[in-house]
Amino acid sequence: MFFSSCYCLGAKRIENIDKSEVLAANIVWIVSIIIFIGLYTKDSNCVKNAKSTEFEIYRLEVEDLRNKKHIAEITGEPLPDYALNKQIDMPNEKVSLPIIYYSVLLVIDIIIKIIIKIF
Repeated sequence: MFFSSCYCLGAKRIENIDKSEVLAANIVWIVSIIIFIGLYTKDSNCVKNAKSTEFEIYRLEVEDLRNKKHIAEITGEPLPDYALNKQIDMPNEKVSLPIIYYSVLLVIDIIIKIIIKIF
């Protein structure tokens, strides 16, 4: 966004603006929008993968506790208190995507483009 604004402002401030420079400034702005969309997609995938990893860890912890209790039953040995009283909390199912963050960046980029058009 910083590069886009600097490049577009630089192209706008030149006394004799060439059409190719305006076109280049518009292309830089469009590329920055595409980069925002790509970054949002990548971050969303990372958040979703992290959430699935949380559920996998939860599943493994529950399975481990179940196996320990089963082994303790078979061998007849008592489990320690920490294992008996262990509370495994299920992860929250809500996935928090970075929508607000990227929306703010997109709005700022659009405002920069509007300001450049006005001046």
